[in-house]
Amino acid sequence: MHAAFAKTARAHPDRPAVSHGEQTLTYREVDALSDQAAAGLLAAGLKPGGYVALTGERCLVAPIAILGVLKAGGVYVPVDPHAPHQRVSGQLERLGVRHAVELQAGAAGALSFDSIIHIGMLGTQRQGQQDLPDAARVPVPRVGDDAAYVLFTSGSTGVPKAVAVPHRGIVRLVQDVGYVALGVRDRVAHTIALTFDLSVFEIFAALLNGGCLDIADSDTLTSPARAGSFYRERGISVTMLPTGLFHYLADADPALFACVRTVLVCGDVLNPTAVRAVFAHGGPREVVNAYGPTENSAVTTVFRMNGPPPDGERIPIGTPISDDVAYVVQDDGALAACGESGELWLGGPGVALGYVGDEERTREQFVPDRFGGRPGLLYRTGDRARWLPDGNLDFLGRRDRQVKVRDHRIELDEVELALAAHPRIGAVAVVAEGTDTTTRSLVAYFTMRDPQAGRPPQQRELRACLERVLPPYMIPTRFRQVAELPLTAHGKLDRTRLGTAQPHSCTAREPARPGLGREELVRAVLDVWETVLQRQHLTGEDDFFELGGNSLLAAAVLARLQPLARLEPADERLLMRSLLTDGTAAAMAAALEQILGGHRTGPAHPTADPAVLAHLSAPIRTGASPVPNWREPRHVVLTGATGFTGCYLLKELLDRTDATVLCLVRAASPEQALGRVQSAWQHYGLGNLPSDRLEWYPSDLAAPRLGLPQDQIDQLTALTDLIVHAAAFVNFTYPLDVLARTTVDGTQELVRWAGAGRGIPVHFVSSMAVLTGFSGLSGSEVDESTPLSHFERLGMPYAQSKWLAEKLLHEASRQGLPVAVHRPYEIAGDLGWGAWNLENSTCGLLKAILDMGEAPDIDLPMDFFPVDLLAKAITHAALHHEAHGQIYHLNNARYGLLGDVIDRLRARGHHLTQLPFRQWGEHARRWCLAHPSHPFVPFLPLWTERLQASGLTVKEMYFEHNFPPAGHDNAVRLLKDAGIGLPPVDERLIDHYLDFFERSGFLPRAGQNAPTAGGPR
Repeated sequence: MHAAFAKTARAHPDRPAVSHGEQTLTYREVDALSDQAAAGLLAAGLKPGGYVALTGERCLVAPIAILGVLKAGGVYVPVDPHAPHQRVSGQLERLGVRHAVELQAGAAGALSFDSIIHIGMLGTQRQGQQDLPDAARVPVPRVGDDAAYVLFTSGSTGVPKAVAVPHRGIVRLVQDVGYVALGVRDRVAHTIALTFDLSVFEIFAALLNGGCLDIADSDTLTSPARAGSFYRERGISVTMLPTGLFHYLADADPALFACVRTVLVCGDVLNPTAVRAVFAHGGPREVVNAYGPTENSAVTTVFRMNGPPPDGERIPIGTPISDDVAYVVQDDGALAACGESGELWLGGPGVALGYVGDEERTREQFVPDRFGGRPGLLYRTGDRARWLPDGNLDFLGRRDRQVKVRDHRIELDEVELALAAHPRIGAVAVVAEGTDTTTRSLVAYFTMRDPQAGRPPQQRELRACLERVLPPYMIPTRFRQVAELPLTAHGKLDRTRLGTAQPHSCTAREPARPGLGREELVRAVLDVWETVLQRQHLTGEDDFFELGGNSLLAAAVLARLQPLARLEPADERLLMRSLLTDGTAAAMAAALEQILGGHRTGPAHPTADPAVLAHLSAPIRTGASPVPNWREPRHVVLTGATGFTGCYLLKELLDRTDATVLCLVRAASPEQALGRVQSAWQHYGLGNLPSDRLEWYPSDLAAPRLGLPQDQIDQLTALTDLIVHAAAFVNFTYPLDVLARTTVDGTQELVRWAGAGRGIPVHFVSSMAVLTGFSGLSGSEVDESTPLSHFERLGMPYAQSKWLAEKLLHEASRQGLPVAVHRPYEIAGDLGWGAWNLENSTCGLLKAILDMGEAPDIDLPMDFFPVDLLAKAITHAALHHEAHGQIYHLNNARYGLLGDVIDRLRARGHHLTQLPFRQWGEHARRWCLAHPSHPFVPFLPLWTERLQASGLTVKEMYFEHNFPPAGHDNAVRLLKDAGIGLPPVDERLIDHYLDFFERSGFLPRAGQNAPTAGGPR
């Protein structure tokens, strides 16, 4: 293969061979540098056929390293930089790898080698030796049957399989092929990790045909906008994508492939809808559905499409490339006729050399070709397929236990063996649940080795055990302890019955009251969870939040438990605290047992001392250079970008400035952060993110330093010109200490680095809820300069958390930090298509009114401030008004009342009865008990629980006759300066929003059955 490259390099010495950003290497340079790398390896003692580890990430010098290994007669072995050390070192020890090439300095880490070659732009250097021999001894002669590389795939024996692929497999993949045009004018995208076999196509499709290999940054394809920019600006003509990634990009922005000539998709079943969408938006010229295992050099069959496939049709995997052959073999060993299914066997020059060090498995999977009369071997794929009448192959799925999860091949047996190594685990069975590989997950069933040996290991413990030996994509998402695994009549594990295995009860039977013991309570809790979470076969050790639970679903759980335990409001808060402390069903049952026995453990909300919680942890320092340029910022930090207001703020910042927006998002990775914000944008109809000016910082406002490493904090402190803080823990059920960790402590951390020297302006999105402490007090008038007070009367932990955050910012402002606080009342839908945050309390109320057919007769203001105008106002203030501690009351002076909305609903044909407030509240309570999954359930306590300090419910504090008159002079000046005309809450605006609610299906049209979550009325 390196001889083929040398021929190309001689023919096109000055053409670009490899490019990354602003750096480009010609074929002459790549040839010379790879010669030096080869010479270094030979000087280090590499023998023909010796293995060389490639450590590090995909980069500009990776092709040089690969060619250097091949020229030296070696076999390159890419190392997964994110895999556990124990796993990688075990793989390399099995191969006897003594030499390594570092793609980045220090990439070898703690791995042990006899020699390490470092490759730089100016040449190579061997560890411990400054002078390398010349390249006179390279290349070392090799033939097509010699191994070129080894890749590890998941192994059913518990040990990953080392697949050795020969030179001939690569040459036949990219040279003189008929399924894709490759030439000197092509630019081939390099986006795939070196440990994936598809990277081999990318690299050599360019380098063996005189084209340019264009390397994308690691986060390029996680953003549709960045991907589109990369394809356009780099002039990419050919790209190979894993199927899951293609589906994601095609769904997010199907037009981004219009500038690419050929898109090859490989790795799983290709969705015809995605292909049709791509062609409907201008291209590419051709989409190729490619199929092939690592054991047959990445690609074996292809199906080419220069237009959309017909509606409803599956996309075949096509016909073999080059001299490859394919057979469909039935269970009896005979060839299947057209239309009959069987196992797919592959042959030809792409067949691998086998599994290194595993002769038995090699003999099982690589068998003599008894069908075609040719000398080579056939690889038994374990995939099911059939021949179609038109001569194409149709892929039908796996026949063994190898599965695809998010584009990763996983042998379930390997996961089972790793879990079975836990000292307290007995039998294990792992299955994949779900049909879509992008959302499919692994579920592990296990028994205890000694069922009497105390509490079984927790899910977190089991995950931690597996993380030491398995990569993240092989860790099950759920673990289910069962009393025994189901068996067939022959004594073999019956995997088809795993879902019916009985959960093992691991809690003692200590009755809390006659007829309702601990075990019965666990079962009662599980019954509720299974209904609310729409899951089956849960156990006492399943964790509510790990199963997908959230605060809204937790409220539904409490509502459904209420009839069983006759819970009081304080009991519900106690159960919620228990759930947040220990999310297992067994722990919730224990808390329920204490409540039923009258043994409550402490208050639902610990006593909060505002003076302590709102105390700045560090003094404010300002005046350091460079002075933040908040009028024309280059870098803006935004929190809360996944929220309703945050999405529109992000859009305004991108539209109104040239700044790069640094988004702090609760996520595990930049890719996940991007995905969360993109999903929110699409949900609210904002389209695709223009992410060329976005940077993602996975963070957690509740964690020390916001969950960021100190070097990132230092970078943000040095770069940022402006902070827009829109994040908060919005929840009406959780206790204050839980909310404060995010809303208060997160603000504390932001203030800490904003005031660490430069004095970065902070614009904080608060809420008019902080004023409810004044509600019901005679003579209370609150303007934008009135100091906050009456913390003890707020009642709602959400309002208390905002109150405390404001107090922190007030003190920071007093010490010199530029601060502005924005207090909206009701953040309503936009003025474009009316999109609302359908999870807010007003939406829940309107849905309850229509579903019940009853409305409260109250003077509740409908103080609507459209979210797009709110974002414009806040952004204008941040860019044009110097922050000096001012507060903006962003409420609507021309508000309406709930009765106005009721009138518009009646005008649409809805028949509604109005009831006095307390009577309606009692009806609403009974309704929620019968419909515990209704969107109004989380907000019910705001309407029914009376606060000790005021004697009012939370909602009564907002009634027109209770809520204090709020001045808004600052806001009026801001809106005038920004040219924002705030519409009145009249028939026109109300109808605009009702139109959206009906279009979205959230509210029924008159005459339709109300679509309640809990069943018919």
